[in-house]
Amino acid sequence: MSEVTQGAAKAEVRGVVPAAARGAVEATVHDAAEAVRAQEGYAPAPAGEPSDSQPVPVLSLDHVDCGYGRRRVLGSVTLAFPAGKACCILGPNGVGKTTLFRTLLGRLRPLAGRVLVAGRPASSVSARDFAREVAYVPQASEADTDLTVLDVAGGKNANTESTTANAQATFSMEQVISWNPDVIITGKAGEAEKILADPAWADINAVKNQKVYVNPKGVFGWDRYGVEELLQVQWAAATLHPELFGDLDIKGKASDFYAANLDYQLTDDDIERILSAQDPA
Repeated sequence: MSEVTQGAAKAEVRGVVPAAARGAVEATVHDAAEAVRAQEGYAPAPAGEPSDSQPVPVLSLDHVDCGYGRRRVLGSVTLAFPAGKACCILGPNGVGKTTLFRTLLGRLRPLAGRVLVAGRPASSVSARDFAREVAYVPQASEADTDLTVLDVAGGKNANTESTTANAQATFSMEQVISWNPDVIITGKAGEAEKILADPAWADINAVKNQKVYVNPKGVFGWDRYGVEELLQVQWAAATLHPELFGDLDIKGKASDFYAANLDYQLTDDDIERILSAQDPA
């Protein structure tokens, strides 16, 4: 293959990969590097060797061999991902795309060479610092268990009909009355107060015992689809079982979580708004 000036990107594909596919990966890596060069107006610096005039790539590979055990899938890969740029790796099945990404993410150790995070060897970067620079969104994920957040928090859904396939499912008042839940958790700001004040709900156990709550909402509702679901488990456990988790400081937990995982320092007002599912001020 043609070698990109200053080693911006090159790869040698080895192992059981078909010859035609090897060429496709080599050409794709080469073309990606050429696109970066054109956008930046100069050739990217060699991995691990930035200069004052050339920005340090967020993530890069320096002559890396990727593979499993003794089986090398990709050889001598040198590739840089600059900050603020969208890059795409294309190729047919079986050419090593997944192996490359696993190596970039630290899930596979390189057989040779170095993975660099902001110019630093990945082996010297803490998990926290790595997470600040690199995030991974899988195409699809599957849970290894049928347990829900509510199950983990020690609760039981009064609705025995599955709503997994339709998060927007609605139910009649008659159904809710027949379930007679001990606790009601709603997803809209102000809705808990409306339920408590509505005579139609007065005979339901949760309303009688003032156990109607609004689910917290930050970047998204804590109860679904995001990293904040880790906070949801703690909030739900403390809400359902205050006798067991009365000393759990959910405000402190939220503040620490957002600072550590989202690089954002919550104010007291932010936390109050999140816990009451209000939009940001």
